[in-house]
Amino acid sequence: MRSSLRSAVPSMFQRRLILLTALALLIGTTLGIATAGLTTGQSFREARSEAEAKLQATRFTSTVRGRVLDRNGLELAKDEPGWEVAVHFSVITGDWAHEQAIADARADKLAWERMDDAQRDAEVESLHREYDQQVQMLFTTLEQLGRLKPGQMQDRRDNITRWVHAQQTHIWNKRQEQAEAERGEPVPRSEVEEPIAEQNQYHTVLHDLRDELRLQLEDFIVIGRTEGDRAEAWSMRVFEMVELRRLTVRRYPHDTMHVTLDRSTLPEPLKNTEPIRIDVKGVSTHLVGLMRDAWAEDVNDQPFLPESGGFDLSGYRGGDRLGQSGIEYAMEHVLRGTRGVRTTNLNTGEIASEVLPQAGRDVMLSVDIRLQAQVQAVMSPEFGLMVFQPWHGGEEQQDLVGMPFNGGAVVMDIASGDVLAAVTMPAVPRDELAEDPLSFWRDPLNRPMYHRGWQVPYPPGSTVKPLVVTAAITDRVLGENETIDTPGYLWENKPLVYRDWYWKVHTALRGEINGIEALKFSSNPFFGLLAERLIERFGRDRLPAWYRQFGLGVDPRIGLGEAINGKLIPQNHADGCFIAIGQGPVSTTPLQVCTAYARLVHGKMDQPPRLIVHPRLSLDAGPSVKHQPSASGRRVALEGMRLAASERDGTASVLRVLDSNGRRQPIFNVPGVTVMAKSGTADPDVRWIDYNFNEKVDPGEVDTEPRDHAWVVALVQPDGAPRPTHVVAVIVEHAGSGGQIAGPVVNQIIHALQQHRYLEYPPNR
Repeated sequence: MRSSLRSAVPSMFQRRLILLTALALLIGTTLGIATAGLTTGQSFREARSEAEAKLQATRFTSTVRGRVLDRNGLELAKDEPGWEVAVHFSVITGDWAHEQAIADARADKLAWERMDDAQRDAEVESLHREYDQQVQMLFTTLEQLGRLKPGQMQDRRDNITRWVHAQQTHIWNKRQEQAEAERGEPVPRSEVEEPIAEQNQYHTVLHDLRDELRLQLEDFIVIGRTEGDRAEAWSMRVFEMVELRRLTVRRYPHDTMHVTLDRSTLPEPLKNTEPIRIDVKGVSTHLVGLMRDAWAEDVNDQPFLPESGGFDLSGYRGGDRLGQSGIEYAMEHVLRGTRGVRTTNLNTGEIASEVLPQAGRDVMLSVDIRLQAQVQAVMSPEFGLMVFQPWHGGEEQQDLVGMPFNGGAVVMDIASGDVLAAVTMPAVPRDELAEDPLSFWRDPLNRPMYHRGWQVPYPPGSTVKPLVVTAAITDRVLGENETIDTPGYLWENKPLVYRDWYWKVHTALRGEINGIEALKFSSNPFFGLLAERLIERFGRDRLPAWYRQFGLGVDPRIGLGEAINGKLIPQNHADGCFIAIGQGPVSTTPLQVCTAYARLVHGKMDQPPRLIVHPRLSLDAGPSVKHQPSASGRRVALEGMRLAASERDGTASVLRVLDSNGRRQPIFNVPGVTVMAKSGTADPDVRWIDYNFNEKVDPGEVDTEPRDHAWVVALVQPDGAPRPTHVVAVIVEHAGSGGQIAGPVVNQIIHALQQHRYLEYPPNR
């Protein structure tokens, strides 16, 4: 081949030229192929994407949380724009002034080194006074611009400091426990005493600023920082530790309401022709719930930036707000909504892509907030029914007069199961909770953060007796008209245990009584004998099974995970008799009692109560219905309750206090309705709540002999209606007699139902 090339191209120069040309063509072809790959292949696409990304800006837009509405469409919670002022924790505690003074004093190293200890202390003290004056000026200004009362800003600073220190102690305790568990030996406290995040954060000292105040404060901060640039180095540096934040404020328009109550239907000592106006606060706090900042656990559970890449626009990131309790927590997935995202080309300003934010959906409740406010006013100490009155006890208890009671009330529409009102006392005003949260969370005696309608279990006392007689007649261990010769006690060998009150007062026996009379007189021995018959025929779990069918001791299925179940755990024959009179190993809540009585009226044992009307909940199926109450059993129960509330020897009929004519006053005095009621007096179940602060209550701080809990449950039947339409359950803690104390409260709630036109028949709502 070489000889052929030489013969064709005899010149060496020509041969070299051809070789160089071919090499150039080869290199050019290779580069061309590579260039084509860069402009059309995968690497080109990746490079181009990276370059374009640098020319794009991504901006996230916030969403609007859904509203919470009452049954009439009134807004209980809604988002609105607002402002808040936050100050660094070191300024709140006063530590900032000292730290800044030391830093400034040491700024001139040569001067600092020439000073002796006394001179250094004097220099730091002088600077500290200057900075401390700044701090005091700052908080005085904030107090004035925020229109706070004198001293209120200092209270806020103290509360924030106490809260952070409590969090610090709690976290250090957990760290120490975890370290000791890992090592299997004691760990010195000093090893876990590291600063927590809250000590290096800004904390809100002014909430929900209106625009005009925000502008004044903004001008003041700007002027302060500008003056600081022109004057001495220390002069206005405190303003660098202040943040004015624009945020979405969650407002609760009906948390404070004004209610006017008629006092002409109250018991004689409280009766008055002049109405009373009561300002009720915290009307929706427990029900609607609270909000909080997102925790690390929230971000980890549903991150805004998943590990798989991209964005989860419904995910959480630091600074987000989410529901902590009540409906805000239970319906977080509905109320939250999703962020929007917009990508903009930095060169052209054009929007490359955009996903609009999706507002959260509204949640409608079954509650009537106006009725709720009136029930809370009825249960307020100002009205007089929820404080110890002279007729509540004997002479030995008159020193208790004026003492406020705690308690709860639930009002339910029987046909639908709708909860129309659910009140707990003491109430929790949102502004007071924000001012001093520890005073509410660290109060295990009053337990204000618990809703007594569904979060605190109580022995039901005699309120279970209508359910027991219904079960006994249905199971044919008692005839509809059968009578039983009742002794004055449950057991002959223990005549002092749960005696019949009639025998206790009159030292005489009732003799032969039937189910209706037993309910009217609330005879403990009668229902103890019914329990024995049920146990002998079906076993000791028969009555608890009936209770569960009525809704006691089971999940109420209202969509609130914080609603408790109570307990039903009979251990032996005696326990079976005890739970038949609502004592022993049985506890329940006013919500469950309302549910049981609603089922007693309509016989639908699978109908749950309803708190959330919209969106409709997909509820887990309740216990299968194995025991359907008979019509005859239900008739006996309702008639016994009617006589208990209407005949003068019924246990829920009259008060011990006399009227102006010397007659005992009726408990119920609402015209146009028939009331069927059952009172209950339950053994107190005292327990101490820790609230995760490891703080127990000293038994010496409480009454060593707590009084009984007072129950009354009432069915209300408007004139002309074929059956009761509403049920009201009230529990008053450590108050004494059910009928005497809870009865007048229930009576006023029935008056409220009538005023709000719920007791018209046919219905006109």
